[in-house]
Amino acid sequence: MARKRTSTVRSIALISLLLNACSPMRGCLEFEFDLAVESRLPRWFQLPPNVSRTDVGVKLKDWTAIWNTGPAGEFIMADKHGKQLGDVITEFRRLPSSPQGLSYPQYWTASTSGVIEVIEFKRVEPLFYVSDDPTIRAPLGAR
Repeated sequence: MARKRTSTVRSIALISLLLNACSPMRGCLEFEFDLAVESRLPRWFQLPPNVSRTDVGVKLKDWTAIWNTGPAGEFIMADKHGKQLGDVITEFRRLPSSPQGLSYPQYWTASTSGVIEVIEFKRVEPLFYVSDDPTIRAPLGAR
């Protein structure tokens, strides 16, 4: 009897973990990074009046879709106190020219409403950068 109860508790815990890790609309959270302080903001974010770039942070969450709709990047801008100032869902794709595996730098595109940003991962670290490198942006039609 105790063995059956332990199995049931484990099953409930596993289901609870999966439900908390995945969103029915976005899929499962694959990774989360912060925008480097020295990087500019993605173009789809506007700073509120009297707020400087150093007063905000941007978090990138990469969601792997459950329903084969493709990967989605969620960019969340918040102030120093954690108050959310903006949230954008994008199509998020690795550039074919980016190295596979753990070779760096890696480049991804994040696009929404016709605005394409190139996201750069320079090394193994929990940071990302918005790239303005014209040799990478030009072939994508990103200005």
